[in-house]
Amino acid sequence: MDAGSLTVANVRIDVPFRVFNPDYYPYLYAMYKHLGIGFAAADYSLAFMRNGSALWSYTNLSVKDFQVPIPDSLGCSAEWARLLFLCVRTLRQPEMLHQGSELDNISIGEYLRKQGYSERFVDLEFVPFCASLFTCSLSAAAAYPANTVLHFTARAVFGARLRKAQHGVQEVCEILTRKLSNVRCNASVSSVVPKNGHVLVTVGSETLEFDSVVMATPADTAAKLISNSPAKTALEAVQYEDAVVVTHGDSSVMPSEKASWRGVNIGTAQGQSMAMASHWINYVERTSTGRHLPHATFQTVNPLVPLDESLVLSSTTFHRSLVTVESQAHINDIHRAQGHDNIWMVGTYAAPGVPLLEGCVRSAVDVVRAIGKLPFEAPRQLRKDNNVLYEVGLAKGCVRGELVEAYFEQPLAGSFKLTGVAWMLFHVILPIMLAVSSAIDITTRILLGDHLGRKLQSLLVTVLVGFLVLLELAYKHTSPRAAGP
Repeated sequence: MDAGSLTVANVRIDVPFRVFNPDYYPYLYAMYKHLGIGFAAADYSLAFMRNGSALWSYTNLSVKDFQVPIPDSLGCSAEWARLLFLCVRTLRQPEMLHQGSELDNISIGEYLRKQGYSERFVDLEFVPFCASLFTCSLSAAAAYPANTVLHFTARAVFGARLRKAQHGVQEVCEILTRKLSNVRCNASVSSVVPKNGHVLVTVGSETLEFDSVVMATPADTAAKLISNSPAKTALEAVQYEDAVVVTHGDSSVMPSEKASWRGVNIGTAQGQSMAMASHWINYVERTSTGRHLPHATFQTVNPLVPLDESLVLSSTTFHRSLVTVESQAHINDIHRAQGHDNIWMVGTYAAPGVPLLEGCVRSAVDVVRAIGKLPFEAPRQLRKDNNVLYEVGLAKGCVRGELVEAYFEQPLAGSFKLTGVAWMLFHVILPIMLAVSSAIDITTRILLGDHLGRKLQSLLVTVLVGFLVLLELAYKHTSPRAAGP
C-alpha cells in the first residue's frame, strides 16, 4: 500500500495519490476512524486538455464539508450539467441502479451515446475522466458498467469534500501492522493446497500448514495458486491492465497556459489509447495543514509526453483490476466460493463498485466477520424480500451470492450532514432544478422533436451554467486561496 510512496522536503507523497470520499468509502472511513487516522482535505478540481491545449475545467465550490463542481467557462458545460442532473436523479431514484434497470448490463460508453451525448464529451472528457480515476485505458473505461460508474459519480460529485490520510498511507500501514508478530517479506508462494481440513502453503522449499488462508492478491494470482477452487472461472474473468505512475517536477504534462492548471489535469492525444492524468500535488495539498512543497511537484499516471529524466523522482508500475459487465456478474460467484476448503479471497475484484481501496476493506470486513470478530462498527449489506429484511454476507446466518444486488440497493443518502446553504442547495434547489429539467425535457421533445428539443435544452442549461460561473467568480473573489508554486 505504501511501497511506492516517497518523501520530498519532509512531505510524504502517496504513490499513487490516494484520496477518498466518506460517502463512497464507508468501510474505509470506519476503519480509519477506528485507527485514529487524521484527515486533510484534498482539492480534486479538474482540467481537460487535448494535445496539451486546455479544453474545459471546473473548480470545486465548497460550503463547509459539502462540495459542488462549478465550470470555469461554458465550453461543454451543458453536457456536464446534463450529467450532473443524471447524478442527482440517481441519488433520488436509486432504483435506476437495480438489477433489470436501464443501467443494468450496459457499459457507460454505450449508455452515454444512446442518451445523445456528443462524441467530444464522451471521448475527450467523460471517458478520460473515468480512465484517470480507474487508472485504465480509454477502451477499458468506456466498457465499465453504467450502474457502477454513475453510482460512483453521483456520490463523488455531490457529497462530502475529498480527503486523505493527513500523514499519508505510511501512517496507516504502520498502525495496521503494529501488532503483527510474524511477518515474512520477499517470500514467494508457489501453491496453496487444501488437505485434511487444513491448508498447505508452499513458500520456496518450505511447506507451512494453516487452519485458514486469506488470499490478499490480485485475482489472476489467486487463480494460479488455488487451481481447484470453484471460483477459478470467476477469478479468471477479472481483467487487468498495468498503469505507470511517475512523480516528477516536469510541467510539460500540464496545460500550456498555467491559468488552466487544476488539481487533476487529464489529457488525451491523437492515436493514444491511454489518458494522462497529472496531479498537481501543490494544489491538491493546499488545503492540508502544514504540508508545503518548495517546488512544483506533479504525479502523472501514464505520461503521454517524454519527461525530463533529471526531474523524475520515482516511477512505479501498478497492476490494476478492471470492471466489465461480465466480471461484475462474477462477483457473486466469488462470494459463493468464499471459505471453500478454508480459503478466502479479498481485494477490489471481490467487491462491487469501482476497484479502489474501499473494495479491499469491504471484502476484508466480510471475511473477518465470517472467521473472527471485527474490532469496529462497519455497514452491513441488507436486502428485503416480501418485507423480510435479511443480511448478505459471509458470516453465519447471512445470505451468499447476492452481493452485487445488495450493493446497488443500499440507500444513496450521503453520510455527511448538510446545514444551512448546503442543505438548501442539495435538498431544495437541486430537486427543483431536476423537476424543471425533466419537465422541459418531456415538453420540448413532444413539441419540437428529439433533435430540436435537445438543442433548446442545451441552450437553457448553458444559461444556467452561466449563472453558476458568475457564482464561482464571486466565490473565488471572497475565498482566500493558499499561495504556492
